[in-house]
Amino acid sequence: MPAPIMAPPNLLVRLSERGVLPIYWVTLSLICLAIDYVSGPVIQFPIVYLAPISLAAWCGGRSWGVALAFLLPLFRLYFRNI
Repeated sequence: MPAPIMAPPNLLVRLSERGVLPIYWVTLSLICLAIDYVSGPVIQFPIVYLAPISLAAWCGGRSWGVALAFLLPLFRLYFRNI
């Protein structure tokens, strides 16, 4: 009988087991904040913040999603008032 063919492990699962993905979420969040800061108050991109929040909630769980959903708007308001 031939040996069963095993599928390669999912990349996101392997990275989340190593704890690498939070670096990606935070980096993506910082990129979103930088774009929002550089674009100024005239052009707004609030929908862009859904990408890091969704990725964090999907791969990291509810706590990461809630944390980013709470912190990103606070930073956005801070940059807007500078």
